[in-house]
Parts: sequence; C-alpha cells; structure tokens
Amino acid sequence: MLKNKVVVVTGAARGLGEGVARTCHSMGARVILTDLSLDDAVATAGSIGPDVTPRRLDVTDAASWRELEEWLGSHIGSPDVLVNNAGLLVLGAVDSISADALRRMNEVNVIGPLLGIQMFVRMNQAEPEPRPGSIINISSVRGLAGGHSFAGYCASKFGVRGLTKAAAVELGTLGIRVNSVCPGPIETPMSKANPDFKDLDWNAYLANLPLGHIGQPHDIGHAVAWLGSDRSAFVTGIDLPVDGGLTSTTFNVTSKDAPGAIQSGDEAHRDLDAASVT
Repeated sequence: MLKNKVVVVTGAARGLGEGVARTCHSMGARVILTDLSLDDAVATAGSIGPDVTPRRLDVTDAASWRELEEWLGSHIGSPDVLVNNAGLLVLGAVDSISADALRRMNEVNVIGPLLGIQMFVRMNQAEPEPRPGSIINISSVRGLAGGHSFAGYCASKFGVRGLTKAAAVELGTLGIRVNSVCPGPIETPMSKANPDFKDLDWNAYLANLPLGHIGQPHDIGHAVAWLGSDRSAFVTGIDLPVDGGLTSTTFNVTSKDAPGAIQSGDEAHRDLDAASVT
C-alpha cells in the first residue's frame, strides 16, 4: 500500500508511534522514525528492519524541524506522508489542572503538528514538480468527547482536529490531504501500563465496547497507512475513530449480575474514561 513512499512518523520510538512505524514499513514504506530520544529511536529502528532511519526531533522546537527538513532535503527529498503522532498526557480536572500543564500539552499536541505541517508544505512546494501528499494527525476519542480528569488533554486533542480541518481546506488545492485519526482504547504505555490507571477494572470496561476488546498499535497503523496511501486519494478533512465502537454507543443500564455490568458512581466514570487515553 505504501511502496516507494517516504513516511515520517513523530514520537515513534515506542507505543502508538512505534506501531504506526512498523505497520507503514510492513506495507513498503521507507520510514523516518523520529523521537525526542535519539537512543530510543535508534533501538526501535534497528528492531524494525531496513529502510527505517532514526532521527532526533523535538516537535515543539521550530529549529529541530528545520534540522530534519535540511537532512531530508540533502538525503531523501520531500516526504510523501507525515504522521504527527507525538503526544503528551497530563491528567487533571478542569477545576485543578495548571495552566502550565495545559500549555505544555498544547506545545506538544498542537504546536508540534502545526510545525510539522509547515515543514511538509515547504518541502512539497520546493520540489520542481510538487506531487500529492498526505498528512495524518493523531487526535483521540478525547478529541471527540469529554472525559473526567482529561480537561487539558481534551482541549489539546480537540485542537488537533481543528488544525486538521483548517489545513485540509487550505492545502487541498496543493494536492495535500490532511486527516486525523482518533484512537480509542489502545494498549500502549499511556493506557494499561500507565501507573495512574493501575487500579482500574479494564475487563469490565472492555466488555462494554461493541468489539469487546482493547485495540493494538497496529490497528492505528493500518488506518494511518490507508490515509497515507493512494487508496484514500479523495479523502481529506475527516476524523477517523479507531476505537472498537466506543464513540458509536452509550452503555446501557444492566442487571448487577449481568456479564460486563459496570459499577455505579465515580469509580465507573474513571474506568470508562481512562481506557480511552492514546
């Protein structure tokens, strides 16, 4: 699906980004695997295989993007696909989260993709014959609906979707498509392995999903690969939930003894919302 395409993935040394990088590579792409930690990027790239190049990138730093741009220009040329995956989660209720925490999440989750989009456009338009391109921004189901203790995260992920819409409108005439993917409950270090969620009843939560199980990073990778490929050539400006059906349903009241019945009260709310972190 991605044969002969160059794909840049941010925050790709672990978790969701690693899964996206692996999936794109398996579909024929040459992957530029970027991360704030070069050591981690090198290790992950080596574990994936050939045609995966690790590069250090601080998505919040315009100069760091310029360094990547210069390297790409000297060694490869304009990428075909950019996946703005790098993200940050700081839990906090709306009445207690600090402005600094929200500011930092916006720097990573919104400013990072903006700087990436700007680099992609510059490189695309500098080509003698600009060709179609695809940008995929990783939002979240928490960019589609609110959740307890996710005030700042929701704000930033809704921002990702807004940026996606605006960019899709402005860049369409250049042949650049811009879409967002909204992961739901995916098994990454930001979800089940997160110490903040160690006391949650994942089985009870997942039993209420239409598909009944947690997703894997490659599930997001397949969605990203499709959006990056020519098979989605007439698709731009969409928000694609990949969430096991989470956003298609509400949970009905059931008998206390029914399989998968949820608890009542605040603990149930924490279970339902925490699993949606990506």
